[in-house]
Amino acid sequence: MHEEPELDLEYGALEPGDVFVVCSDGLTAHVEDPEILAGVAKTPCQEACDALVSLTLERGAADNVTVIVVRYRPDRQLSGGLHGRRPGASEALS
Repeated sequence: MHEEPELDLEYGALEPGDVFVVCSDGLTAHVEDPEILAGVAKTPCQEACDALVSLTLERGAADNVTVIVVRYRPDRQLSGGLHGRRPGASEALS
């Protein structure tokens, strides 16, 4: 284990439809970047997470696997807002 996490940082303008993947090396040890991109490009966030974790496990993951996928959609408003409750995955991530 490293004292400081290894991060890939990118800077630029945030555009509608941009997708962010936060994951552990459990994913990247078994799934190549182009496969990750293909898995999240047009797929709803929760489905993309589930598929990427499944693919990693199918390929014999020996480590734990963490995947978070977020799509920026400024045109979409969360139903009920964020006040006083935690939104469901289908509300916050799609």
